[in-house]
Amino acid sequence: MEAQHEGTVSAVDISPDGLKVACGTLYGSVGILDKSNQNYKTLTRSHTDEIIALDFHYMKMNLITVSKDKTIRLWDVETFDELYEFSSTDE
Repeated sequence: MEAQHEGTVSAVDISPDGLKVACGTLYGSVGILDKSNQNYKTLTRSHTDEIIALDFHYMKMNLITVSKDKTIRLWDVETFDELYEFSSTDE
């Protein structure tokens, strides 16, 4: 399996069932590779800086991203909608 990214991958996480791989890039985009059907979908390009961490919340089917743009965002993996955004100018 292979996925084309818009920039260098800077963060990766695998869902607990092993079927989805989330990738964050230096340019702030997030994509999900679904291993069950071998599809890759760009989730968003909303971060304005490098994504430094991401994690699946398997029970709620959410993805959490943390970026150097000083935001933390919560995404719905099924609809690809951003549910929440938290920001801090100090951290």
